[in-house]
Amino acid sequence: MTALATSQQIRALQTARRAAGISDDAWHDRLSARHSVTSTKLLTAEQADAELIEINGGSSRAFKKSDKPYVRKVYALWTDAGRRGAIKDRSKNALRAFIGRQLQASAGEDPAKVARDPEFLTPAEANKVSEGLKAMINRTKGA
Repeated sequence: MTALATSQQIRALQTARRAAGISDDAWHDRLSARHSVTSTKLLTAEQADAELIEINGGSSRAFKKSDKPYVRKVYALWTDAGRRGAIKDRSKNALRAFIGRQLQASAGEDPAKVARDPEFLTPAEANKVSEGLKAMINRTKGA
């Protein structure tokens, strides 16, 4: 069974559609025509992601666009892991905590001290985080 949109996705969609000036009636008509549902709550997680990307002109806005390719890779893998159900909380705070856990082993520190915004990762740290995300995604595929 395909997972329904998360409350975070629903909030993001509602915020984005209002910012885009899409009325309630127009939104319901759009959902009906595209996905055969009349409520944002009835969208699947994939449908919600697709709508959010389209409303925001090609970017999901969940994370700001980075000029660093290794950071964009971390964001893309995090989004993919969320879409596949490998992670429950897709928020930026959850990503920061994940980064802290991934970097904790090499630093030997408390994860809260290691946790940081992906934008400030070095290429080597981003690679370690990316490998951890790939492993999570691969475990989900095998489940």
